[in-house]
Amino acid sequence: MLKTFIPPTAMSSEQKVHGLAKVAELKRQVMNAQSERNRVQDFFERLRQSRHRKWIYCLAEISSDRWNIRYEHLSDREKLSIKGAMREFRELVRDFPEDLT
Repeated sequence: MLKTFIPPTAMSSEQKVHGLAKVAELKRQVMNAQSERNRVQDFFERLRQSRHRKWIYCLAEISSDRWNIRYEHLSDREKLSIKGAMREFRELVRDFPEDLT
């Protein structure tokens, strides 16, 4: 529900603190919603080399004729497979010996 606008100069310090806290909470909610919604898609958009995307698609057992398809155009089942493959790949890389890499 919208209330009548009160100019900041006419607000008490308590109202200003409450308003700033509310703005900070709303900003946090928006930022969390954006990051949760697009984290995997953002990852694929930031990949510098398409061969890395192909490695993940291959590990997710997506057929090679679909390796050039952008993440957002994949089916829900394929997206779930990719997330699982990324988890497996992360575990594998974590186990690489540091002195050899």
